[in-house]
Amino acid sequence: PLNQIKLNMESDQDQELLSVDSKNHLVVAGSWARFIGIMGFVFTAFFGLLSILLITGGPSMMSMIAAANPEASSSGFLKGSTVFIGLLYLIITAIYFVISWWTFKFGNEIKQGLRENDPDIVTSSFGNLKNYFQAYGVLTLIAVTLMVFSVLTMLMVGFFR
Repeated sequence: PLNQIKLNMESDQDQELLSVDSKNHLVVAGSWARFIGIMGFVFTAFFGLLSILLITGGPSMMSMIAAANPEASSSGFLKGSTVFIGLLYLIITAIYFVISWWTFKFGNEIKQGLRENDPDIVTSSFGNLKNYFQAYGVLTLIAVTLMVFSVLTMLMVGFFR
C-alpha cells in the first residue's frame, strides 16, 4: 500500500495534493499550534521555577516546619521528598519543553512552507508534528502502564492484608 501511494504521487506530479481549503485549515492549525507552543513555554518556565524552588528551598522549609512542630519525626524524609519531587518536576519540565518546541516549530514551519510553497519546509513541519504525536503516544502508554500497575498493586496490598 505504501509503495502504491508513492507510485500514485509520482504519476500525478502536475496535480495539486492539497486544495486551497486544506491549506487554509493547515495555516489556521499552524497559528493555534504556535499559540499552544508559546503557552507551553510559559508553563515550562513556571514548572522550572517551581522545581528549582523545591530542590533548593524545600529542605530548609521542611526544617522550619519540623522546628515549629517537634513531634514531626519524619522531617528527614520530608526534606528528601521535596528534592525528589523537585527533580521529578524538572524531568517533566524538560519533556514538556521539548513537546512545546515541536508544537511551536510545526506552527511556524507549516505557515512558512505553505506561504512560500516550499515542500522541504512543509515536510519538516510534518516531522515536528509526527514527533509531537509520537511523544504523546509514548507518554500515554507510560501513563496507562502506571495506572494498571497501581491498580494491581492496590489489589495485591488489599488481598494480602
